[in-house]
Order: sequence, then structure tokens, then C-alpha cells
Amino acid sequence: MTQHHAVVIVGGGPTGLVLAAELALARVDVAIVERRSTQELDSARAGGLHARTLEVLDQRGVVERFVALGQKMQIQSFGGPLDIADVHRWRKIDQPSISADGQWVAYTLTPVTEGDNRLCLWAAQTGQTTTFERGAEPKFSYDGHFLVFKIKPALDTLKAQRRRKVKDEDLSKDSLAVFELATGALQKFPKVRSYALPEKWSGFVAYQLEPEKPAKPKKDSSAVQTTDSLKIATAPAEKTGEKTEPKKEDAKENGSRLVLRDLRSGREDTVPFVREYRFAKRGPALLLASTGRDSTFLAGVYRFDCSTGSRLQPLSRSDKGKFAQLALDEWGRQAAFLADTDTSKARIRPWQLCYWSEKQDTARAIAGPASPFLAASAGRPAPWNIG
Repeated sequence: MTQHHAVVIVGGGPTGLVLAAELALARVDVAIVERRSTQELDSARAGGLHARTLEVLDQRGVVERFVALGQKMQIQSFGGPLDIADVHRWRKIDQPSISADGQWVAYTLTPVTEGDNRLCLWAAQTGQTTTFERGAEPKFSYDGHFLVFKIKPALDTLKAQRRRKVKDEDLSKDSLAVFELATGALQKFPKVRSYALPEKWSGFVAYQLEPEKPAKPKKDSSAVQTTDSLKIATAPAEKTGEKTEPKKEDAKENGSRLVLRDLRSGREDTVPFVREYRFAKRGPALLLASTGRDSTFLAGVYRFDCSTGSRLQPLSRSDKGKFAQLALDEWGRQAAFLADTDTSKARIRPWQLCYWSEKQDTARAIAGPASPFLAASAGRPAPWNIG
């Protein structure tokens, strides 16, 4: 037999029953469909009635029946109304990190408005928490022996410098901190732009320094000078007429120094003018791209074998070349990157995709603008490019 109703409610739970009751009071033809034959439940999902629900029940004059059958729970009191000053004291947990052995947990407490971070380090064995003011970006070495993180400049210091209109390059910079978990020894390295730790192996940290400001040139002692007493001018030294090339400086387009540090021994190797770098995920290898220093160290992509500590292995080099978008396989045995070694002033740069494996001495180009699969075709009316 077919029955017709204006509204059909599926489910006879609290929400469905209250809705049906409200519709019935409004003289709406309503029906409830429920698969259970009784109101008995194996397990109740409802945890209680909140204040707003009690207000709705009170509007229908049935709230006392529910309160009498239920159990009243105490609510949390804040000891008075909240003020805007309370919000400034709130902090949120951010940047969580857990050591591979699960014995250490690091996280930052970040103000919800503004202020300085606090880095917290919790030891599972002792339950103690060590804090580092203005610590950020924590990472554990894979062997669980070191915690590496940045130390940010104080916010008040940066604000004061900006009020004095200090140039961006002269503002206070981040520092890098290396904390040995077993001994509590802390080492700091100033003016660090970025850092990286291997994900699935340990022993090294790589960090890139902020561009170094060039030293102010010293006064030429051979220039014309006068003495205070006699005011007698001395002749300048003769010029040779040779042109001296300007010394290359750290800059965004040139890159800056990259330091590879052995966490155990403290040995450091520095590579100049690095623009990009990355560790292999599982194998002890570091890949970097440098804009080069001079004829003794050309621009190129270099690989460092951290297991042997051998010298940088050049995968591709060019005096005026540009290199970008480095990629390594998980074990560091294969690499790929983009290279532009063309010396022309073409507006659209002829980037090439280069590939290297440990079976090769140097990388080779496997794709470029002239590659057949990038040429125009019926499906691709315009030729594609690499970049």
C-alpha cells in the first residue's frame, strides 16, 4: 500500500524526532522511517546535551524532564571573562619533529598574534623539556644524536632596525644551532640563510651562509698626501695601465658560500657561490650548483661523496654556464638537472636536460630545444621548450 506524506524523515534519532515534532506542531504532514523496531541501542553515540540544545528543549517546555533524568557535569571556568591581553599570551604548537628512534620530540610554541618563538625539546626517557628561545625549524639527525635548528633574531630588535631604516642586507640574520643530545653541547653559527640534513642517513649538515658584504677598499698609500706641519704633497705612484677585473661578490644571482660540516669530527668544507644544493635521501651524497669563482673553479654541478670525503666531483662545468633544478635519486647514484651553456644573448634560453649516473664520468644532455619530441606537430601546433 502506497502512502503519501508532505515530508518523510529517515532516521528516528534525536535530530529526526525533534524535527518531526516541530513540523507536526506547524501542522505539516510528516512521517518518520526507522529500521529499528524498538528504541534500544547497542551503544549510544550522543555524549550529552549542550546549552544550546537545552534552550531549544526549554522553548517547548520539556527541558526539566531531560535534566531530571540526566547527570549534570561541571564546566571549566576561566576565572572571569577573557580580555584581549589574554589572546596575546596564547601560543600554538608548530613545526613538530620526532627523532627516528622516538626518544626525542621537538616543537615550537608560536604566539598566535606576534612575538618570538620558543623551541621545546622533550626527552621521552626523563620526561624533561629543554627550551631554546627564538628557536625554529627543528630537525633531528637520522641517528638521533643531534638536533639542528635555527635561532631567529629578536622581533624587537628587527622592529627597531626597521624604524631606523636599516637596509635589508644589514638586518640581523638567523643563526644555526647544533645541539648534541647526549652531552647537551650547543654550537652556534651566525648569518645562516638555509640548512639541510639527510633524511635517511646521518653524519653531515649543510648550511648556506648569507651573502658576505664586500670589505671596504683600503686607502691607497701612494695617493697624494699632505703632512699636517709642512703641507707638502707627495707624488702618487705611477699607474701600470693594466685593467683589474672586479672581484666577484656574494649576491642573489651569484650565490653564496655553502658549508658542509661533519657533525662528529667538526670538519668543514666550504664551496663558494652556491645557488642550489640537496642531499640524497638514503645514500651519502650531496649535489650542488655553483656559479663558479674563477678558472680554477668553474660554474657547474658538483657531487660530493660524504662516505669517502673525497673532493668535489664535477658532473658538468662551463665558464659562463647556468645550472638549475637539481635532482638526485634516493641513493645518490643518479642525477638530473637543467643546464644553459649557450654564450649567445638569445632571449629564450636554450636549456638542456642533463643526466648523470655513477657509470659516467660527466653528465650528458638527453633533451634540448632541438629534441624531436619537443618539435611542433599536428597535436602540438607550437614547439615546446625546456625551462
